[in-house]
Amino acid sequence: MSFAFGKAQTHPDEIQMLGLLGVLKITQHNSRATWAKVPMQDFASQDKIDWSQSVSEIDRQLYAKYGLTQDEIDFIETKVTPME
Repeated sequence: MSFAFGKAQTHPDEIQMLGLLGVLKITQHNSRATWAKVPMQDFASQDKIDWSQSVSEIDRQLYAKYGLTQDEIDFIETKVTPME
């Protein structure tokens, strides 16, 4: 989560992870199993995501990587405030 001018802004990747986390997290207990559906992100050089691109381009790459449907993409893009 990023903070700009005192207002929290959530990146689409975080929304997806929080959604997946919400499937298993129903209490304050935070065990390893709670994170079972959240994908591990590989930031290594062999990753197919080009992290040097703009945020919107990285978003498109991640949508493709995780096979999001257009409905899921539309949901994310209407619920998440872009960072400026």
